[in-house]
Amino acid sequence: MLDDVWLLREGEWRLLSRNTVSPPGELGGWAYDPVSRLVARYGGIPSSRERSKDAMGLWVWDGERWHEKLSPGGPPGRRTMPELCFVRATSEVILYGGDPRTPADTWSLTMKR
Repeated sequence: MLDDVWLLREGEWRLLSRNTVSPPGELGGWAYDPVSRLVARYGGIPSSRERSKDAMGLWVWDGERWHEKLSPGGPPGRRTMPELCFVRATSEVILYGGDPRTPADTWSLTMKR
């Protein structure tokens, strides 16, 4: 697994950061918030190279590095493959559901720098 971050703008790829410490895990949900200019990643499972439960929390990319924001035990709780999207009308990131064992609930998050 690579730990680099790329930006696609107007059909051109640009390397933002190489060898960053990426959020652990896989199968998390992702969303970009154009208001705060932050990327949110929530949930997932530890990858085969990790045993950390940190893969299940909220991670935020600020344009330079990743930051862990919530403990995995806090709301909305652990989940795999949740759907995240930005809603312009409310300026919130919405998280919905996850795998079939996850309740079909909906959460909102207001991102702030």
